[in-house]
Amino acid sequence: MDVLRERAYDPAQRFDEVEVSCEWLDRRHPNLDLYQEFGPYTRSATSVWLPAGSWAAMEHYQDAPRQAPLAPATDTQVTAVEHVLGRPLPKLLRRMYTEIAIGGFGPRMDGFTHLIADQSSPYPPRSVPHVYENDRREGLPQWVELAPAGCSCYWYVSLTAPYPVYYYDWDAWDKHLPESPPPEQGIHHVAPTLAEWLWRWVEGCHLQWDEYGLQRGDDGFPFAGPYPLDPRPGEFQYLSPAPDPWAPHESMMRSYGSARP
Repeated sequence: MDVLRERAYDPAQRFDEVEVSCEWLDRRHPNLDLYQEFGPYTRSATSVWLPAGSWAAMEHYQDAPRQAPLAPATDTQVTAVEHVLGRPLPKLLRRMYTEIAIGGFGPRMDGFTHLIADQSSPYPPRSVPHVYENDRREGLPQWVELAPAGCSCYWYVSLTAPYPVYYYDWDAWDKHLPESPPPEQGIHHVAPTLAEWLWRWVEGCHLQWDEYGLQRGDDGFPFAGPYPLDPRPGEFQYLSPAPDPWAPHESMMRSYGSARP
């Protein structure tokens, strides 16, 4: 939890893509070719978003205070969210929200889904109970959204131990088609446990592409596992817990190299 907190408290690393002022860049580095230096990047009229930990981001935030981006959640707030879910949050996720912050850090530009949010505000951030209630109406039981993954894709954690993490692509399932594929069509299994997935992010792995490539599993089942890119592979077998109705069937499991030994 300490290393997760350290990254969350550092404004130059708390997101995968860090906002940097265009005015500051133009003043400090007027001849900098951003594309050549950092590759593809996002830009608005006033800001650019650069890779976490890049030299420009570190320089931009070198004097910024290291503190929580938002207030941590209280036990009462967590209990209220768990009441909506009907099940307790994984202990690690509960600790992240209560010991670090309710949101404001995490993967990509959006970060982890906020534990709570004021839905009456004009542009409220995504929150766990609000997303859960919407997803339940669409047929995604026993899941909690961890973070947006871009372009109608999201990371989820199962509420069934050992809390595997899934990448879900809503565009892979269109319930409005006359012969719609099952909603399982959009599921990709990406980590056997929440702890493994969080550790990858803490270590700076790009959760979507660099650490593993998404691929469809055998027999058409949309199973995905990380490519063993790490030079120190370790073997393990993910076994689907029986109460989890959407986990891949055991016969479709495959061993793959872990990101850590």
